Amino acid sequence: MGSGGMYSTLDDMNRYYQALEAGSLFATDHARAWQRKAGVDVGGSDRGYFIVHVSDGRGSSVLMLSNSEGRSAQMRQLVQALANLVLPKQES
Repeated sequence: MGSGGMYSTLDDMNRYYQALEAGSLFATDHARAWQRKAGVDVGGSDRGYFIVHVSDGRGSSVLMLSNSEGRSAQMRQLVQALANLVLPKQES
């Protein structure tokens, strides 16, 4: 987590998530927790950006970065729409 002055590019974040999914970023125990995990992960803070990662656990995923308020009603609707696109109906 950055201190509010963190800088990254979309390519950096894409490589980060590819490394997570490949299991090459963390030690074996932590890597297994991230590999092909189906679901929705949302994180971030009002000092930087919010990140949304939706994965079906089988190779289809979407990664979204936003510098808007991540806890707003509009952001929750967008996250749900992304989940509906990627996840089978029973998992969203």
